[in-house]
Amino acid sequence: MEDPLLVFCPYPTIHSDGSLMDGINVPQSKYCREKCRTYECLKFKPGDKEKTPVFYTCAKGFSVVVVKIEESLIRINGVIEVSTNKASKIFKKEQISRKLKPPELERWLNAFSAIRPEYERYVDEKAKEAVHALHDIKSLIGSVLTTAEQCISEQKGKTIDEKIEASPPHIQTIYHSCEILQSLLQITDILTNPAVAQYGTPWAFSVHGVILKLIKIHENKALLQNKKLTLRGHSINKVSLYNSFIIIPHILLDNAIKHSDRDTEIRVWMEDKDNGEIKIDFSSFGSLVPETERDFIFQRGVRGSNVRAKGSGLGLYIAQLVAKANGFEISYRAKPTGILGDKGYNHFIFTVPASAPAHVYKPPVCTATLSTRSVYG
Repeated sequence: MEDPLLVFCPYPTIHSDGSLMDGINVPQSKYCREKCRTYECLKFKPGDKEKTPVFYTCAKGFSVVVVKIEESLIRINGVIEVSTNKASKIFKKEQISRKLKPPELERWLNAFSAIRPEYERYVDEKAKEAVHALHDIKSLIGSVLTTAEQCISEQKGKTIDEKIEASPPHIQTIYHSCEILQSLLQITDILTNPAVAQYGTPWAFSVHGVILKLIKIHENKALLQNKKLTLRGHSINKVSLYNSFIIIPHILLDNAIKHSDRDTEIRVWMEDKDNGEIKIDFSSFGSLVPETERDFIFQRGVRGSNVRAKGSGLGLYIAQLVAKANGFEISYRAKPTGILGDKGYNHFIFTVPASAPAHVYKPPVCTATLSTRSVYG
């Protein structure tokens, strides 16, 4: 399993004697955590033998150890002592309180293997605690949304969209804000348990209707930065998808608003195919993802080196996770202008299948990782 998922803190640290301690405390190189943009360590693979660590040294001279224990893929960056001449001077000089030697690492791995079931139970309990704490918030948002819907139902109009348009601006704002909050809480559920992305039974979606609705929800946020949201193309096809699908256009629109240049247009283009599929393209103008980083933008915790807006590096990871749960994948394409340096059009493209997604996708489970990009994001 690639890039196992750990989200909620505190993480348990497993000591070489097998004991657990709250909180993650594995000091790593500051370069690995904050400055590396090549993500070379994500390319390193574990060996064929389980529990046998494979030692690497990246191009910058930092240590990387990769090992697989059952379903857990563990990467440890910039912690293991490197004795070769290739070792980075930065790594040697940094005041790292814990430089593990290979024998210490093997003791740690053996301890982890023995304690793995307890570790997973611990993480699962922490995740459930976090979700339970959100229950009251979900109930409150649901109550406010119900009140807003009651006010909207009293307005003139034959359809819900007409009634929303006829409602006072403050009612529209409350209604749309509650919808966004519900989407964000659904994202939290998926982070806690990725299997939630396949919750329920797929049903016939009007993808065009869903995206149009989300554009209306996000347009006020876009207008604050003088950005215009437009829906182009034509689509009448209905496709079978899980409810989680709504998260994908929500994340892609939110990302486009955050990362595109001011005074630009954010376009969503849709096209029905003869076989019932729907091709969708989210495009925005701004700084392109650097070429060396494009293979990693859907990895958890990865953020582009030229990104200025605040974020967790989880958005595209979640969107791709939900896409795979619904039977497709999102791809990225850069279209340079040729005259504005690193500026151009960022395209996020996917094709929604016509048939219901098969129950064959197995999302990541909550297991252990010491990957710089997973733990520190």
